[in-house]
Amino acid sequence: MSLPRICAKCGHYNCPGHARPRRLPSAAKRGYGAEYQRNKKIMVEHAWERKDPCWRCGMQFASKSRITADHKVPIKFGGGPELDNLRPAHFRCNAAAGGKIHGRLYLQHDHQNLFCRASGVAHSHATANHNRLGPLE
Repeated sequence: MSLPRICAKCGHYNCPGHARPRRLPSAAKRGYGAEYQRNKKIMVEHAWERKDPCWRCGMQFASKSRITADHKVPIKFGGGPELDNLRPAHFRCNAAAGGKIHGRLYLQHDHQNLFCRASGVAHSHATANHNRLGPLE
């Protein structure tokens, strides 16, 4: 049996307000390793030179430092750090999107059926598109 912890800041037992922050796994373990960093730099430079707008809201960037790399297919849905999976986005647009795919349903193979993670419905091969994703352009 463990004893309750006393908070060093306020003196209460098991204080939720001053709990230690949870440590996240390393950036590489979360899918943001060296390849992502390299491709992000290339994508940002390319987007700034071409004056590409944010792919989520359509507005221009005020400066190059405002451009972040957003994944077309989020990491949690199997997207990788490849250059063709990264798009320019504002930090706020990228953060607001979370792990959602921009206006598309994500279809993942589930043995003989395709399973739509967005709606939670299984579709038969005869009625569903066999591709993982439709065109994103």
